[in-house]
Amino acid sequence: DQSGSAFFMVSGSSDGQLPIQIKGGYVVDDADKAIKQLRQSQSSAVMSAFLPTGCFSGSCEDRSSSNIKFCEMRFDLEKLPVETAVHAVKMYGDDCRWQSTKLDRNHVIYTLAEPANGVARYIELLNKSQGMSNNPSVKSVAGRIPRDANFVAVVDVRRLLSIVPQLSAGAISPKPLNEVVCDASAPAALLGWAVVISPNSISGELTMDTRSVDQVLSLARVIKRSIHVRVSD
Repeated sequence: DQSGSAFFMVSGSSDGQLPIQIKGGYVVDDADKAIKQLRQSQSSAVMSAFLPTGCFSGSCEDRSSSNIKFCEMRFDLEKLPVETAVHAVKMYGDDCRWQSTKLDRNHVIYTLAEPANGVARYIELLNKSQGMSNNPSVKSVAGRIPRDANFVAVVDVRRLLSIVPQLSAGAISPKPLNEVVCDASAPAALLGWAVVISPNSISGELTMDTRSVDQVLSLARVIKRSIHVRVSD
């Protein structure tokens, strides 16, 4: 096995809504060996964290886009129970694909998204980005969590909660949520989660500033007003 660490980010579409996109990767000793291992295992360890078994068909196929070579697996909805397939399409889109490629000697990246947001787009964004660690809001959260954490997650709870009505069959009023959640000028409501693993225990810590807490409570009230519960006769 390759020693190293893993990272991933879950985001919504351009308007902050469904379908979601997952971008991630691994820091490894040898990216070429890591890619081979992923292909041999059909990337099951990666995808099982996000999808039910059987969502994808066959093994990885070699593809290219924007002069970038990668391996790809496509959704195979016919193998899934109808209810599971409907949920998968709602969450990830009906043309979702898993793509993976070598970024450099020590990094392998992957995406779980529709083709327009695959690894070619991911690399384009990485080349333009100054990095999450330079984001002022992320830096603020990072400053409040343990420095010796083995696992760190930063979640924009405002955007996370925005998909709740879309996943509910009883959602009847998305407009208020669009106004509250999709306003690009609105600051993120970031929750920091850190896990520290020691020989005899595992401890976790959550952190969120008071402004973000107020935002989340306000959004929760909007969601409550936006959803009705269907009562069967």
